[in-house]
Amino acid sequence: MFDAEGCVNLKSWQISLRMTNERLVRTLQFLLLRFGIISSFSEDKRLKWNDVFGITLSNRESVLNFKKYIGFLSQVKKNKLNKLIKSSVKNLYYREIDFPLTKQEFKKVANIDKIKKYLKGKNFLTKNTLIKILNVLKSEYQKTGENSLRDTIYLVEKFLNSEIVFEKVKRVVSIKSDTDFLYDLEVLNNNNFIANCLISHNSRWATHGGVTKENAHPHTDCNDEIAVVHNGIIENFQELRNELISKGHVFKSQTDTEVIPHLIEEAIKHGENFENACKISLKKLEGSYAVLILNKNEKKIIAARKFSPLVLGIGDGEYFAASDIPAFLEYTKKVMYLYDEDFVVLDGSTIKVFNLKEDKPVDRVIDSVDWGIEQAKKGEFDHFMLKEITEQVDTVKRAIQQSKEDIDFVTNEIKNSNGIFFVACGTSYHACVAASYIFSKIAKMHVNVVLASEFPNYEHFLTDKTLIIAVSQSGETADLLEAVRTAKKKGSKVISLVNVMGSSLTRHSDKFLMLNAGPEICVASTKAYTAQLAILTLLAYNLVGKYEEGKKKLEYLWNIIYYLTSRNMRDKIKEFVKDEIFRKFIENPAEFYFYIKYKFRVEPILFSIPCKYCGKEIIVDHRDRKAKDILRKTFKYVHVECYERANE
Repeated sequence: MFDAEGCVNLKSWQISLRMTNERLVRTLQFLLLRFGIISSFSEDKRLKWNDVFGITLSNRESVLNFKKYIGFLSQVKKNKLNKLIKSSVKNLYYREIDFPLTKQEFKKVANIDKIKKYLKGKNFLTKNTLIKILNVLKSEYQKTGENSLRDTIYLVEKFLNSEIVFEKVKRVVSIKSDTDFLYDLEVLNNNNFIANCLISHNSRWATHGGVTKENAHPHTDCNDEIAVVHNGIIENFQELRNELISKGHVFKSQTDTEVIPHLIEEAIKHGENFENACKISLKKLEGSYAVLILNKNEKKIIAARKFSPLVLGIGDGEYFAASDIPAFLEYTKKVMYLYDEDFVVLDGSTIKVFNLKEDKPVDRVIDSVDWGIEQAKKGEFDHFMLKEITEQVDTVKRAIQQSKEDIDFVTNEIKNSNGIFFVACGTSYHACVAASYIFSKIAKMHVNVVLASEFPNYEHFLTDKTLIIAVSQSGETADLLEAVRTAKKKGSKVISLVNVMGSSLTRHSDKFLMLNAGPEICVASTKAYTAQLAILTLLAYNLVGKYEEGKKKLEYLWNIIYYLTSRNMRDKIKEFVKDEIFRKFIENPAEFYFYIKYKFRVEPILFSIPCKYCGKEIIVDHRDRKAKDILRKTFKYVHVECYERANE
């Protein structure tokens, strides 16, 4: 298709393809992702002729991958492609818009006579035009020395040298789950990248297969008698599936989960009863699972887990199984925490627990949680995000109400260790990043902060003198638990900060401190993050004998949090959203940046971005630039850019 309809443009430094078949062009765009080739989709509406659709490659890495994996048969196009690659390393970018302001908008920033000829029209500024404008601005600055010109030069250069892609949202549409154009391709270096879509990183929950009715849980056997729901990944499902197909089993979905009911069906065919068939089948699985299994011929539920969270609720003559406590908190506060490879039989009157690894019956303790049902409900708030933001007043209080003995124990372990690692995932990782600055400034101590998924790369540094501080809200994050297991193999001590009593992390730790933040329902963590940071801050102060000073500062923080999250402040924010400044912020963050900078003569450092799709609020701290990637994914790709702080 590229040989027939593609071209290499040496003036615009790009490879492009244009066709009248939209479906074909979109499919080609997604197929290119398989080779790590990112392209930009465009469409040209015509009145008299057919509409034209195209894709453009202008990122250097993508162009190199195109040459390596696809290329041209045409010698003319081959020669042009080689010239394109050799022409200029810095001239290849992936940008729909080089600069986030139109020519008319740029006039408001730098309106001098010598650049007016470049600012005719209403379209966006291109890179070539910007370079010409930049040369004029530099020449004028050398003559006049005006600070406003210097600032404009700095900002233009910053945008030209950045890796940010500016592209206006063309439309927002709602699509059904089984639409033809719902893709979630995992591509090397471009994980879950979806071009031209407003789909977040949670665009699918199925690990195998598309988002279709056939792939939805529960999954059943050939006779629709055994049903399974599953959370996790069966790594050897393809081998098991092929084996079962060879024995005559018919599969209805593409998922890994469906092998489980068919394995159980096969075991029952060979004379095993339902419980034994489940045990035999689960032992064949490699990977992680939390499963519930039903057989319509028996009045019982089988529940089992391995490396995925599963907890039981014990009610009055009733039982519940869920991945997290809030699911059944309305009915009971009594819980039973299951261990890895626990196999449970619920028959409505008793609970039998058998451990597959130990191959014997086991007893598990029944605990009570002090969470109230109101903590797991939205109450007067429109959504959990806002509720949990306001709850930070109480959660910071509870977080630092640790016993002094526990704080002293942890600080002594830190002092006596030879090498400290803060290990976490997601938002908890960013709490560790922020805490590492506090440890450096207050305790004058270096701490290694490692993303849990990368921790195995540090295994050769671990000894029995190493201390691992594992930080998690749920205590069930798979990558973190794997990191803890890696540390334990080396004899390293593990101390955890966790919010869920009885979670897997508490059982794998030598010592743990509870966050006491209560249930956190919202995906984007708020109160757990501040609770983690509060405890880590308290530890930093205690390390240098300033426990009381640290506690007082954190207690003073309550007043600030209360003020920022009070109803009065929320009412003020509602009024603020009607203001012209706010509208500028939402409609064009880059224009808002210039507006604030030149009207108020300040450089915006802390961004607070309310997402206009879901109402959630994004706060970006200049100290934590990596957080912007998480924020982009969680909040539908709102543009976020963080700036270094020049001074305190």
